Amino acid sequence: MRVLLVGHDTRAVEDLVSGLRLRWPALSPLATSEGAVALKAVEEDEPDLVITVSTLADMSLRSFVAALRTVSNVPLIVLGDGSDELEPVRAMEQGADDYVRVPFNMMELIVRIIAILRRTGAAAGMPHGEKVLECGNLVIRPPTHEVFLDGRA
Repeated sequence: MRVLLVGHDTRAVEDLVSGLRLRWPALSPLATSEGAVALKAVEEDEPDLVITVSTLADMSLRSFVAALRTVSNVPLIVLGDGSDELEPVRAMEQGADDYVRVPFNMMELIVRIIAILRRTGAAAGMPHGEKVLECGNLVIRPPTHEVFLDGRA
């Protein structure tokens, strides 16, 4: 699974990568502190998930979420301190899929990631972009939970 981590706090990003690797050992993390670099990475690298950690070096969270949604529908989780009661509401209105207040429980974050990937059709651990599995006359579509044998469900 490819995850793009965006945040100014490098220690928090490193801790997050360590925690996610417990569930996904083959995790391929991409990390940046700048929103502009993250937006370019989303277009070029097509990550399975984007997680913003704390503040961005070059733009507001609100600007980043809005800009991200103009280029991609990649699942987005925002990790924030929630000091502003409306920040979670604004982030999700702009297009974030979830907002988790810091400090957070890593196991809770992992199940939230699994739920988002399940809802968006991206199966954790499946090669990026692979939506249909075929083996001879057997066709499996994980996002829709469909199985076909010789063209019949």
